[in-house]
Amino acid sequence: MQCGIFDVMRIENKANPYVTSSQLDLKNASRYMNLAFKANRIDVSAELSTQTGKPTMVIKNEDGAVVRRIDGQKIINKMNQVDTYV
Repeated sequence: MQCGIFDVMRIENKANPYVTSSQLDLKNASRYMNLAFKANRIDVSAELSTQTGKPTMVIKNEDGAVVRRIDGQKIINKMNQVDTYV
């Protein structure tokens, strides 16, 4: 049986009903990214960081050096299909 991203979201919702949807989106995004990195044999990992006071996804290589930082709000907007027009 395969476990998809939506199955993980359902499990997380049942496990802790007090987690906000944005926290859940970020956790699911980091899990999904790590699975994709592992499947494609890319030696990087994704983890959540709140060092700056706002959630950030940090991509690190196998040596622990930061490769890229992604704003958590952008990830949440993409996962919820929110577009902002200015």
